[in-house]
Amino acid sequence: MSSRRTRSPRAFTLVELLVVIGIIAILIGILLPALRRARESANKASCLSNLHQLSVYLQQYQNQFRGQLPIYVMGGTAYFNYVVYFGPYGATTLNEYIGLGLLVPAGIAPKSGSDSGRVFYCPTTDTRYTQNQFNYIDPASPANSNPWVGWPGYITRITYSVRPEYYAMDAGPLIPQFPYARWDMDKTTSSTNVYLIPPVQGRACFPKANSFNRKSASAIIMDLNNAQDNRLSVHRGGNNVLYANWSAKTVPNEYIEKHLKNIRVLEAQNANGRPARRAHFDMWQELDRF
Repeated sequence: MSSRRTRSPRAFTLVELLVVIGIIAILIGILLPALRRARESANKASCLSNLHQLSVYLQQYQNQFRGQLPIYVMGGTAYFNYVVYFGPYGATTLNEYIGLGLLVPAGIAPKSGSDSGRVFYCPTTDTRYTQNQFNYIDPASPANSNPWVGWPGYITRITYSVRPEYYAMDAGPLIPQFPYARWDMDKTTSSTNVYLIPPVQGRACFPKANSFNRKSASAIIMDLNNAQDNRLSVHRGGNNVLYANWSAKTVPNEYIEKHLKNIRVLEAQNANGRPARRAHFDMWQELDRF
């Protein structure tokens, strides 16, 4: 009976192993950029979907409230346009829904605690001041929290911003006034130089879709919540914008890049001054023309 020698499996040589590792590294290098592009494309599509949903909310709101739209900013700064609920702030004890937050007590947008409130948050950008984008509570610091929405004593910020053409400020600060004031887009010089809409009995307090500077062509919501704190482009190549005719589209970054850079520089000098406010107006009017 002949004996057979059992052969052990042939092991990889060091050279073969290095070749395999090199091939894997090359494949990863090829695939990762494609995966990043796919993820960013999905985020951009999700953001546009959010804006379309917000347009549905706004159309429902104007149907309930004689054509009004809650598109305005609180206080004297043109960039303070990303807050939907104010708890105590500075010297005021205001606890109130404002701006797009008014969609919630109207029974249109998702209420407190609803995960559907994520529609107010772009999946790419971050919330200003807080450690998390959505429904975050810091037990040690209400100022660093961001509950969704309407918690007394807390501020809720979103990642979308509204056009700052209209604003609300009284002796407060940050106490709403009616009817709301409108900045003079061409002649504004200081935080107190505004064109005030005179009160008329029975007239709507908020602007209508056709009352903005370029009417239905006006940009009313975009996915930069504060140009000073965010990078120049939210998405790869541009920013998503909702218009008063209810269309939403991506505006290429190079179209408004000079305005965003200008805003960052001027706000560092004086956020309430004429140059900074004028820079914000210029950016939104540039969006109108896209």
